[in-house]
Amino acid sequence: MSTNAGLCKRVKLFIDEQFAAIQSVAEIAEKFEVSPAWLTRAFRTQYDLGPKEYLDAIRIREAMKLLEKRRLHCYEIAQAVGLKDEDALGKLFNRQGIPAPTVLRKTNGKILPDSM
Repeated sequence: MSTNAGLCKRVKLFIDEQFAAIQSVAEIAEKFEVSPAWLTRAFRTQYDLGPKEYLDAIRIREAMKLLEKRRLHCYEIAQAVGLKDEDALGKLFNRQGIPAPTVLRKTNGKILPDSM
């Protein structure tokens, strides 16, 4: 395993474990003592997506799980996945072409064809 691959694997594990606390790629890069640009290039080479896109995907996955449970308000779900508020969660979903969390809540977290 190359040094870059090993570092990217550690970064991926860090994101998996700390996604709710991470605020930026710059924060991740600082922790691993590399530049944000270098980290983004290396991560994208290894995984075909950048660390920000991976972080967003993890947050969406975890938010979808929480939406299915129906116990938390959308603002609580946003905070649980590391976003500041319900608006940030909605924008994250929108950027990925996913219906708003409030729409998903009505469908028990399932994406239905007529909700898109």
